Amino acid sequence: MHAHRPLATTLLVLTGLVLTACDSVEFVHPLTGTTPFDEQKEVEGMWLQEDNAVHVNYLSNECALLGSLEFKDGAYHIEQMPAWFVARGDCRYVNIRGNGDDGSTNYSLARYRLTDSGDLVVWGAHVPSFAKAVEQGTLTGSVERGTHATSVVVENSSSALNSFIDLHTDVFQYTEPLIFRRAK
Repeated sequence: MHAHRPLATTLLVLTGLVLTACDSVEFVHPLTGTTPFDEQKEVEGMWLQEDNAVHVNYLSNECALLGSLEFKDGAYHIEQMPAWFVARGDCRYVNIRGNGDDGSTNYSLARYRLTDSGDLVVWGAHVPSFAKAVEQGTLTGSVERGTHATSVVVENSSSALNSFIDLHTDVFQYTEPLIFRRAK
């Protein structure tokens, strides 16, 4: 099971995954694609979803830094993680690199879309779909099933992951989107 990571919790609530007691999917290698440079200004800034706030700032033309502030145990904790927003055809994805207490630097993956009204709609990886793909040998990795959670680690190369995602765009939680609104 994964250790609690404040920004991962904030961001992966964004993707439908709370790492402390729910299902999760991690990727050893990121999904790759072209960087949607024309969308950087639309993605950059502060985003709000219920009680969650995530700030996106670009460090370079390709890498963004996601930051959050959490009040826990009587103190404020600032957490930040690098992220890469990529395009594959008409689809947009974000890879978020973790910095787990166990030294893991695996990635989380979500699909996103910017709406005409300016919202950011995010769909997390669908754990049962990735678990099935690993168990059937379509993807390489491991599936760990606990009493209350399933954890999937996908070990395929970026190239193999790209091919899988291009053929299986249905592996995201489309029935459970999280909608972020830009902070004014």
